[in-house]
Amino acid sequence: MKKTKMLQNAVDQISEIINLFPIVYKIAIHEKEKITIYYDEKGMHNEKTFNNAIDLLDWCERNFKKKSAV
Repeated sequence: MKKTKMLQNAVDQISEIINLFPIVYKIAIHEKEKITIYYDEKGMHNEKTFNNAIDLLDWCERNFKKKSAV
């Protein structure tokens, strides 16, 4: 798979995560494919870094409430 296709897939996955969990306000990809999420919880800004989108989504599902379906 070409790097541009892989990058587009990562961006799509990250967009889905932001849409699912309204507490997440920013996600950054950096340092050799590390992914950091930035989120607000109880009025405090927090961040957590992951090695891949699968670990990120798993952690979000265990720790955040998903946006309700309308």
